[in-house]
Amino acid sequence: MSEPIGTASIRDSATGDRGLVNFTHRAAFAIPGEPQPKQRARRGKGGRWYTPEATRAYEKSVKDYAMQAFAMANNSSAWPTDRLYRLEVHAVFGSYRRADADNVLKAVSDALNKLAWADDVQVVQCEASRSVSTEPATHVIIYAFEQKFEPAPKRRKRAAR
Repeated sequence: MSEPIGTASIRDSATGDRGLVNFTHRAAFAIPGEPQPKQRARRGKGGRWYTPEATRAYEKSVKDYAMQAFAMANNSSAWPTDRLYRLEVHAVFGSYRRADADNVLKAVSDALNKLAWADDVQVVQCEASRSVSTEPATHVIIYAFEQKFEPAPKRRKRAAR
């Protein structure tokens, strides 16, 4: 296991108590350009559901910049995908248009599935903020905690009556 590089405070979901936990990996990167909030899935011709092209393109950009950040930030060890995580996203928009920071957070979180973590259920803390500037971008920081992710046990199917 890697040596801790910092600490963060998280709440235990079972007891509600707060405690300090160590994080062992940190990656930070920025996606230049206007942040793209996650758009709703759409129903196309023939009744098939699809993700809008703008969302797919933005999620691909997030993946590309994340891979570069992982390579630079953790050259001594591979990025772990079996931990608990904290995700911080700051969306800097080019105008005061109506766009939610939480939808940008969702787009970033979904883009990092199977890259930064196995599934975004492993993100136990997240923070989203927004501002306006003449240089729009999305700034992302990911912390990997020492604690490994323990999925809930699979529920047994009930027998048919």
